[in-house]
Amino acid sequence: MIIEGVPVRFYYPINSVNSLFKLLFVVIYYHGGGFCKGLVETHHPITRELAVQTDFIVLSVEYVLIQQISSITREHPFPVGLDDCTKVTKHILDIDNANKINIDPTRIAIAGDSAGGNFVTVIATRFTNENMTKNIPCLQILIYPVVQFFDFMLPSYREANVNIFDSGKSGLMLELYLNRSISDDILANNHTTTEQKKQYRPYVDWPLIPSKYRQTYKESINDNIDGGANLRKNAQQTLEPDLSPLDEGFIYAARVKSNGVHVTHRHFENTFLGSLTFLEGIFKLDVAHEMLTGIVHYLKDYL
Repeated sequence: MIIEGVPVRFYYPINSVNSLFKLLFVVIYYHGGGFCKGLVETHHPITRELAVQTDFIVLSVEYVLIQQISSITREHPFPVGLDDCTKVTKHILDIDNANKINIDPTRIAIAGDSAGGNFVTVIATRFTNENMTKNIPCLQILIYPVVQFFDFMLPSYREANVNIFDSGKSGLMLELYLNRSISDDILANNHTTTEQKKQYRPYVDWPLIPSKYRQTYKESINDNIDGGANLRKNAQQTLEPDLSPLDEGFIYAARVKSNGVHVTHRHFENTFLGSLTFLEGIFKLDVAHEMLTGIVHYLKDYL
């Protein structure tokens, strides 16, 4: 199906045939892939199983990737993919549109892994702050989300168990996404001024990360050093709310909880970014199924 010009794959639960007169709950899923990889098809095992195990409708959004953007629009690739996901979500939240396809617009969750998790946080903030629709998403499901590009010294960047995703490629990923020259110096936090570091540090608060996970660095460093002028200029968008809501994992969970929001945070030891995609095949992982089961239970309990 095409929604607002964006391809979307619908997954209907098996028993939906018996629910013709009942509005169904929905999970809108934004796939991961570093903003430049991944497809609805690569994440098909995840979205299929979510529909099967929850009995909810699942919508998987085929947003535009960086490399798919034509030379005409290449000058400003960001935030095309994010805007695609926002348009689809806004359409589904509209009561008239939702009723046409048997959806309850008051029971919609948004979910995503990695870069898709980034989209979830930004889109949730957009709908909450900008009064875009009468209804707003009622749940966020964040799966190893990439939610900040302010501090690249955090354990989630420095202490990966398995380098399926090489954090050293973060500069290249941002270079593609922003269409700006981003050097590897960004990995030493040389893309911000001391004033910016002072301004944004409270939102990326190291003490909220359990000490046992802070092995490479115990606390933030380089906060008293100005980054290079060219890198600061080219990377200035990394601090914009539409790209970097400014939190990470443990920090995000703690900060949201401190604002009175119910949060369920599960941390999986000895796994890696991208592990949920290993649900089947010769590289099938038990932890992927454990993660999926936790997501399914959370959706059933709270959506």
